[in-house]
Order: sequence, then structure tokens, then C-alpha cells
Amino acid sequence: MNINKSDLDCLDERINALLPPQYQHCYRSVSPNSMGSATLVFDPDGRVAWGRIWTSFCDLGLAGGPPHRGQLLEETLPTANEAEAQKRRTVAEEIQRGIRLTTGLIAKPFSSNPWICVECDTQAEATWLQFAIVAENVSARREGKCLLLPVGEHFKDTKEIKNIVVALAKSWHYWSGHLTGSQKRAFQDVEIVEPAVKEWFLSHGEEYAKAKSGLIEEIRDQVDWPIESNRDFGRYFGWLGIECPDPMVAGWLMRAIVIEGVQVRREETMLYLPVASLGVGEERSKVGLVFRRALKLWQFASGQKRMG
Repeated sequence: MNINKSDLDCLDERINALLPPQYQHCYRSVSPNSMGSATLVFDPDGRVAWGRIWTSFCDLGLAGGPPHRGQLLEETLPTANEAEAQKRRTVAEEIQRGIRLTTGLIAKPFSSNPWICVECDTQAEATWLQFAIVAENVSARREGKCLLLPVGEHFKDTKEIKNIVVALAKSWHYWSGHLTGSQKRAFQDVEIVEPAVKEWFLSHGEEYAKAKSGLIEEIRDQVDWPIESNRDFGRYFGWLGIECPDPMVAGWLMRAIVIEGVQVRREETMLYLPVASLGVGEERSKVGLVFRRALKLWQFASGQKRMG
């Protein structure tokens, strides 16, 4: 796979089509460091006043900025316990209220219990928000114009609920106020390669293990960086972690990968690639190919001293 300057210029143009103008043509100027967490404010009834807890946002995780969470917030599978089911409904109602107060978007229960549905105006909006929110280390899915966000009975308003509300508000802020019309339209028909869902694993554990092993084999001869083993399926179900030299490299690779429609995220120096469930062989090969090309581009850019 030969890489030259024109390939790097093409990458820059495609990244510009993904990101708001303030993040275009820049790689090292976006800080991966957090501004700190916003303090919750409560209304007279003791409920969180979601619309009053911040005045600005950190840089987008999708642009190489600090993810809102240090670790991935995953969906939790529901149980038959009625008490836990009621807790889950209460959590879902609070997430819906927070979303309404911060963005004006309407969220409602989804037929699949681990999720709630945020009604977007277009499929393009739901797609871009999915990419951006997962880059903040909050799980997200999409069905048509419906953006799916996780729900769990143990979620607290000071932690997980806040993480979901802020990750969406941050992403929607950039979508609604910073992206151009042509940028938004470009995401209308994007197909996403995303990690397998937990429900699928319950009846396809052996197939999942095979898919992850295959992905490891596809990328392990490309880098001498540490790669998660297949033992115990790694830290997160649906993800394969690769330890990069530093957060800037992880952020650089993340941008180069996500423009190919592959869901990707990072935790500090760890870059996470999706282990897909559908079309396992084809999608695994795409993830491996996209990673290898992104790596070659980074190596060329590093050699040309063009990452600044």
C-alpha cells in the first residue's frame, strides 16, 4: 500500500467534510485535555436544571478533543425484575427530560429496552450524532432517523445520566450551530460499521470470538503496539483496543478511520476499533483495511512532519 502527498491532501479534505470549520486543517492544535466537569444545578423542586449547567463545551472528541467520559458508558440489558424495570423507566424519563431541556429534541422509549430514541430531523443528523457521541465514549446506535442512547437502572443523575445528556448536548451544539448544510447532507446515506450489540452475543458468542480473533490477525503484523488479546473478550464487548504511543496519535488515527464510516473511539492512548456482528467477514476486513491505511497515512505524515 503506497502512500504519497496527494493521499494526505485527500484525507485532509475528507476530514474537513466531517468536522466544523474551527477544526479543519488542524491536527495538533486541538487539545486532548478536558476543561473539567460542569457542576450540576438544581431547580426549586430538587431536580437537575439541565439547561443551566454550562456556558461552553470542550473540543469535540471526534476532532481529537477530550472525550466526555474516560471510559465507555455501555447499555445494560434489562431483567425480568419489576423493581429494576421501574428504576429503568425512571432513569429513561430523566434522560428524556435532560435532552429536552438542553437541545429541544424529543426522546421517547424504544422497543428495545437498553435504549431510548432521540427523534432527529434527518437520518444524516442521527448518523453524525452517533459518530460524535461514541467519540465522547457514550454508546449510541441509529435506526433511520432515530438516534439510540443507552439506559440502565443503575444510572445516576450525577454520573451516567449527566454523561448521556452532556454528550448529546455537546454533539448537537456543533451539529446545529457549526456544520454547513452541505456537510450535513453528506451524511444522509452513510453506512456505519459498528460494534456488535450485547443481545447478539448471547446466541453468537463463538462467532464473535472468531470475528475478534480474525481482526487481531489482520492488524497485528502492522504495528508493534500492544493489542488486546482475545482472552475474556477484552475490556469491552464489541471493541478491540490498540495502545497508541500518545493521545495525539490516537486522535489522528481516529479521524482518519471515522471518515470511512467505521465507528471508532479512544480512551487516552487506547484506540478502539469495532468488532462487528453482521457480515462479519466483510466488515472485519473493512475495519482491518481502514486501520492499515490510516496507519500508513499517519506514518507518512509523521515522516513529512505535516501533522501540525
